Amino acid sequence: MSGIGWKNPLAAMVALAALVGCGTTPETMQSDTNQITLRWFKYGNSFDDAQRVAAAHCGSFAKRQQLIDDRTDRDVEIARFACR
Repeated sequence: MSGIGWKNPLAAMVALAALVGCGTTPETMQSDTNQITLRWFKYGNSFDDAQRVAAAHCGSFAKRQQLIDDRTDRDVEIARFACR
């Protein structure tokens, strides 16, 4: 039987490392057609990641994102974007 599994632990470890290494997207705390609020851990994402999520969200309504506010509390950053 071939494939990734217990028979090939090195391949399984590489696959797991690839999954863990992939960044997650910022969490959407609130959204509607006029704004989106995103939350993320600073060690896992960047402000640029949040801007991309906000741009995609606002773009789905043929609008552009504009930062309203951005605050940091220890490891967590929260940003609110308007869709205009």
